[in-house]
Amino acid sequence: MKQVCIVIAIILFPVVVWANPFLVCDPVSNTEVTHYEVVLDTVNLGLVPAYVESPDIVRLNYDLVGLAEGNHQVTVRAYTSLWDIYSEPATLGFTKGVPGTPTNLRVSFP
Repeated sequence: MKQVCIVIAIILFPVVVWANPFLVCDPVSNTEVTHYEVVLDTVNLGLVPAYVESPDIVRLNYDLVGLAEGNHQVTVRAYTSLWDIYSEPATLGFTKGVPGTPTNLRVSFP
């Protein structure tokens, strides 16, 4: 009985697990975009397939898992096919850091 419940749960409650953070862009309602070129800190990460949200809407959805702490700059261009450039490059600078240390710790009574 326990195995049957597990199988039913797997079938009825599919869950997609994504790591964080992601590099994303606004959805594009243009089915001509098929790939995005991602350049991170002057390293070309290659062409990333466009994430299809619906038949006529796509966007960039690139997993940044494993990214080192520090300042980073990413440049992205949209492509219509494997070699045809669709857009001018867009650039984003950001910092991945560690959360600050908690301060002023104390015991409090309600």
